[in-house]
Amino acid sequence: MMFNKPIGTGLSLPWHQDGGDWWSLDRDPLFFVWIAIDPATTENGCVQVIPGSHKSGILSQRGHTLTNEQVEEYCADEKIVNLECSPGEAYLCHNFLIHKSGDNKSSVSRRGISFNFTDARTKVLDPKPELSGPVGEPGQSFPVIFPSPFE
Repeated sequence: MMFNKPIGTGLSLPWHQDGGDWWSLDRDPLFFVWIAIDPATTENGCVQVIPGSHKSGILSQRGHTLTNEQVEEYCADEKIVNLECSPGEAYLCHNFLIHKSGDNKSSVSRRGISFNFTDARTKVLDPKPELSGPVGEPGQSFPVIFPSPFE
């Protein structure tokens, strides 16, 4: 997935986790790698994380955005870490890690590309949950980079 936060704009993304029914998958993604194309700084809306929050598991079956109560419980200001990085640098995160990104208030674009990794057996649910996101067609499987050791 390509992320683009143009100069002086680029919307913020609220606290969320990458998993649950929103993804419409028969098993949750495992981890993602985010690679900076432009510098990612606090000023231009770099990703912010709550270290260790993945250990709490997915906080709602729907997944995705956290409720206001969950933000109060898990996202205290003193826990937030900014994932600033230079072009070409990358970070790897568990999909259940609570994370968000801010507005781009700078004079520098913030672009990056993200890759999600799932078990090789993963398929899109058929039927898809009612409140699911735009991922895939019912029953679809995905390209396999590494074969499953479980088959």
